[in-house]
Amino acid sequence: APTPASTRNYFILRNGLKNAQHVFETTKQGTVAFVGGSITGMDWRKLVTADLKRRIPEAKLKFVLAGVGSTGSTYGALRLDRDVLDRGKIDLLFEEAAVNDLAIGRTADEQVRGMEGIVRHARTANPDVDIVMMHFACPIKVEDYNQGKTPEVIASHEKVAEHYGVASLDLTLEVTERINRGEFTWKDDFKSLHPSPFGQKLYANSIAKLLDAAWADAPTAATIPHPLPDKLDAFCYDEGKLFPPRVATEQKGFHIVTDYKNKEGGKVRKGWSELPQLIGEKPGDSFKLTFTGTAVGIMVIAGPAAGIIEHSVDGSAWVKKDLFTRHSPRLHLQRLYTLAAELDPGKEHTLCVRISSERNVESIGNNCRIAYFAINGD
Repeated sequence: APTPASTRNYFILRNGLKNAQHVFETTKQGTVAFVGGSITGMDWRKLVTADLKRRIPEAKLKFVLAGVGSTGSTYGALRLDRDVLDRGKIDLLFEEAAVNDLAIGRTADEQVRGMEGIVRHARTANPDVDIVMMHFACPIKVEDYNQGKTPEVIASHEKVAEHYGVASLDLTLEVTERINRGEFTWKDDFKSLHPSPFGQKLYANSIAKLLDAAWADAPTAATIPHPLPDKLDAFCYDEGKLFPPRVATEQKGFHIVTDYKNKEGGKVRKGWSELPQLIGEKPGDSFKLTFTGTAVGIMVIAGPAAGIIEHSVDGSAWVKKDLFTRHSPRLHLQRLYTLAAELDPGKEHTLCVRISSERNVESIGNNCRIAYFAINGD
């Protein structure tokens, strides 16, 4: 198993994790949340929970697993209430979105808006919450570092971490430098962005090293609320929420389906197709949605028959959005599409959506299957 690199720290503590240490050691209880994508549910997290129990054996710690595969910081900000904050006061939050923000193709602006939304939302709910922002490794980001440049998604997330004093851990940089030192290889040892047991242990060891430094001294006498500075991006998703598909109005052709049956082929992911869905299948099918806030989007399930929609907000020109993904031919993939993101926060808005007669050349249909509406507002 890999051991922590002894000559280099790959973390920045900034404002540190002393609040969590105080809560855990003085109250003998507390809650730790893990938020991210599919890698969040892997063995590194189990090793970290075991390490936390070892460090404070007398504390009754509660652990919240909030990893959702193929989702990044935008969906993380929008679902934070439902999946994390509604579970009670969070004292320590581990967050990772660098892999999926890159894989989904989020822009630098979206990377900041999503991650800033998570941090502000969490610290509005509990100003004392300590956060560790992690940057997991993948070949594209490793290649960026080897070319002498910081991966865009890591730079975006670090911008948020620096602004809010959040601790961060650059596991991509660690993996890159240790491979270059000849300690191990990606092909034979780390193997995948879903790491091998070797890679899982490396992640856990690096987090343990961060905790060693953060908690090297005795706990403080009291918690100190983290400051909440002005927003980096006025349109960050700090008021993000998810709404069920039934909130749509003026449905023409679209209808709610509670027992979706896969007639398209392809693999269906458990936990998604079972959800109630607002489904339209023919060109011209349409609906409206009225809301307040700065952003609106749809979480769709895009399988082999995913189509192209056209959308308009407040009477704007119609804009096309192809719902079909490169994975759609073989997988019903959940994907969050932001349809508008810089709206007047104090105004009521109307989103109009209709199915286009056009479709992706690889698609076998025109459907639009909506599992959630995503709104940065109400």
